Amino acid sequence: MSEVLGGMAAALIGTIAIELAVVALLGGRSARELAAVALVNAITNPILNLALLLVRLEVLPSVGAGLAAPVEWAFIGVAEIAVVLVEWRLLAWALRADSRTWLIRSAVMNATSFVLGSWLLALAQRALAG
Repeated sequence: MSEVLGGMAAALIGTIAIELAVVALLGGRSARELAAVALVNAITNPILNLALLLVRLEVLPSVGAGLAAPVEWAFIGVAEIAVVLVEWRLLAWALRADSRTWLIRSAVMNATSFVLGSWLLALAQRALAG
């Protein structure tokens, strides 16, 4: 259990760090904008990772080995799109800012954190495997 919580905490910290860097590069530099990005991620990231854990524990074992990977990737794709949309609306609302700008920022932040996070996870898993 502590390993799962540690992994979720690392994912949250990594996601926030990556997305703060990306939003800063995209022009979101005010303390209010950075705080909003961090807080929104503190809500969406644990929910996404918990949902993915439940899918891996409850759904994938029942679909069979041949369908497990496609089902997992389909879930991840739909979930990431949902996160982009939720974060976009929350950020645009919280910041009372241009909705289109925050849709683009949300999509770029999430795509970047997904790709970099997946890469860092693979590196960590290889390092731990020996």
